Amino acid sequence: MDLQFSPEEEAFRAEVRAFLKDNLPQDLAAKVKAGLVTDPVLKGMEINVDTEGGVVMLSGFVESKAEADKAMQVAKGVDGVTNVKSAIKVK
Repeated sequence: MDLQFSPEEEAFRAEVRAFLKDNLPQDLAAKVKAGLVTDPVLKGMEINVDTEGGVVMLSGFVESKAEADKAMQVAKGVDGVTNVKSAIKVK
């Protein structure tokens, strides 16, 4: 499920991501959580993030497998992440 955004919306999202990157603590869990809460598909989901080294463990509940897959994709895209494990459950 890919959402389409206007150029203005994309610019705003980029500004939010840049702000969060510059202003959140730079630990890996915070970076992953920032990615999850700024994603339009995942922003309302309660996904927990734990880290050990570069390994990220996601847990919580989502509405669909596509949302669980998206959470994995977002986490894998964060700098410093070496592996992602998921215990996310589909309601």
